[in-house]
Amino acid sequence: MTPLVSTVIPTRNRAAMLAFAVRSALAQTDANGDPVSQEIIIADDCSTDNTLAVALALKQEQPERVRYRRVQTGTPGGTRNAGAKFATGKYLAFLDDDDAWLPGRLTKALTAFAASPQAGFVYAQATPTDAFLHPASDSRNDFPLLPLPEGHPVGAFLASPPHLNATLFRRDAFELVGGFNATLSGFEDADLMIRMVRRYPCVAVQEPLALMRTHADSLNSGVKVWQRFQDELRARRFHLSVRDDYRPNFAERLRLSLRCRGWYVSRFLGAVERATRREEVREGVRYALRTSPLHALKSPLLWRALMMKGGNS
Repeated sequence: MTPLVSTVIPTRNRAAMLAFAVRSALAQTDANGDPVSQEIIIADDCSTDNTLAVALALKQEQPERVRYRRVQTGTPGGTRNAGAKFATGKYLAFLDDDDAWLPGRLTKALTAFAASPQAGFVYAQATPTDAFLHPASDSRNDFPLLPLPEGHPVGAFLASPPHLNATLFRRDAFELVGGFNATLSGFEDADLMIRMVRRYPCVAVQEPLALMRTHADSLNSGVKVWQRFQDELRARRFHLSVRDDYRPNFAERLRLSLRCRGWYVSRFLGAVERATRREEVREGVRYALRTSPLHALKSPLLWRALMMKGGNS
């Protein structure tokens, strides 16, 4: 029987976390407590650890619901696209291999679709957590802030895009817009939703449906974050150049730019705080200043980093 939902879980070398993510998807039930009609597609981008063994064990436990596909893409969006090619469900969901869904996540999103079948996707909030999936004390609240601020949804998503793990797509709409941009190393999820919201209405579930884990492996090196920043700038320039009913004025463009650059400066300087070598401190400070001198020079993290230069080895 064709499943109602196809869930794609992209993975690479995270065997220790993969099972938890898959089980949080398998645990999804409907209003009667029965399992949601769902297939789970593990898209493995050439892992070199024991991901294959973990995935096959999960498949053996749930042979009718879990599928394993080895792919070779090299980017998050490319791996998700590769997994989505095997999907057969009417709806398409994505779950990162280091994150988890909250109980009722799929049912609440499907209920929203039932009330608004013309929507291209349903989105909700995600809760930032620490490495053990406990709500992070030093993080912002559940995001995005709901309801969205008044104005065009493209502008709202450029300012604060929903988390992909808390989103459910109509598969036909996902395919019509071409899926993820596989050339992006970051921002590919927001880029997809912005392209979709230009074609379809979207609906929000006004509560958290997913947990977003922060851990050492998820905190990329300065070089990788810089590449992600460059890719995001490229995608943002494209979306701001599109001529449709979204016509941001100079003030809004400036606000969006400052918000984006400020986020990356905090990411670079946060890495500096965790740095154990002087070279890492220098790298983080350099990238932060290149991203936005305004934000960097105002941050107390920068000055603490400069004091660390002479003490780290």
